[in-house]
Amino acid sequence: MKRLWHAARRIGWFNLAFLGFLALPGLAQLVLRDKGVTTENRVLAPVPAMPADLPAALHWPKQVDAWLDDHFGLRGSLVMLNNWVRWHGFGELATTRLIKGGHGRLFMGSHDGGIANSLILDVCGKTPEPFPDIAASVTHLLDRTSAAGLRPTLMIVPTAARLYPEDIPEPLATECRGATPAVDALVARLGRPEVFYPVAEMLALKPRMEVIPRRHFHWVGEPPLRVAELLAGQHWGLPRVFPLALKPTYRGSDLAEINPGLGLEDAVEAPQYREAGVHDCEGAHGLALCGPIPGIPDTAASVVARYERPGKGRLLVVADSFGDEIGHDFIEYFGEVWMVHLNTIGILSPADHAILAKVLLARFAGDRVVYVVHDAGALSGMSRFEDVLFPK
Repeated sequence: MKRLWHAARRIGWFNLAFLGFLALPGLAQLVLRDKGVTTENRVLAPVPAMPADLPAALHWPKQVDAWLDDHFGLRGSLVMLNNWVRWHGFGELATTRLIKGGHGRLFMGSHDGGIANSLILDVCGKTPEPFPDIAASVTHLLDRTSAAGLRPTLMIVPTAARLYPEDIPEPLATECRGATPAVDALVARLGRPEVFYPVAEMLALKPRMEVIPRRHFHWVGEPPLRVAELLAGQHWGLPRVFPLALKPTYRGSDLAEINPGLGLEDAVEAPQYREAGVHDCEGAHGLALCGPIPGIPDTAASVVARYERPGKGRLLVVADSFGDEIGHDFIEYFGEVWMVHLNTIGILSPADHAILAKVLLARFAGDRVVYVVHDAGALSGMSRFEDVLFPK
């Protein structure tokens, strides 16, 4: 040990620390397992296959270099550090899918693979939309659901581009100025009482709360609770028999997966449904806690989120990602709320999907079903919502 100590002193601690720092990525690559998680919005280079012939062998070194470039140890951490420094040091974003707006607001410009800025331009009405086709798909969904014995409502949730136009940056603000918001025009064209578009109500909430948190794409916390109360209490005329308390908390930004490492969060008032004694059965974990659903295979039951309490009334929620924060809020009015998420039902086999749809139609016959979709999602039509209960 003494010899090592004297050798280290002769070489110099800085040199040793520098060499150790350079060796960290290689050591991490050897020791840490690749869990298949990426911090970049692209497909990383795959492990190259061993060459089978001479042309493949000549190309193989480039494939190896590409794989090493994409998978060297600590790459993900360095990417996140780069994103953090660019944002907090220079106000820069590492992806064009996020847009820096006014008053510290971040907008999502597009979904993965979507047209740049479409989530703003489509919503504000700049992009022409085939309203007759969309109106027809909404009408078909509502009429078919009614014919099946359920009582449907379509809730269209306005996103930040509609609720906070004052925060849209230039030149997008100029492009949107003077245009009629697309969903406003769609709802007016439909003229159906089963369509609930709470844009005026959410605009009225703005002086009291951030109806869409500044660093979120989705709504979070109190705003969806208040909208659930507007729909169930005022629109449907139901009594609120199970009030939920609110608790201040912090919620990490849902935009983090698009630009990892920013370390952003929003202060929100979150409804405490679990603390109120609501029986919460979500996904495969909830299935293990709550047991199977009679007549439904466990694989199909795992895509159903269930919220239950002592009381009367049942509600079925069929939703895109904007349903996640409002589904459990309806427990103030219903003893049993089931929610089926569009993004999870796609994992089912056609046979399991057909069984699930049949059970849902039978169980909620005569009950209400609310379809929840955000405004930009509504502009793509309702066929994917219709497929949930009426699979092809």
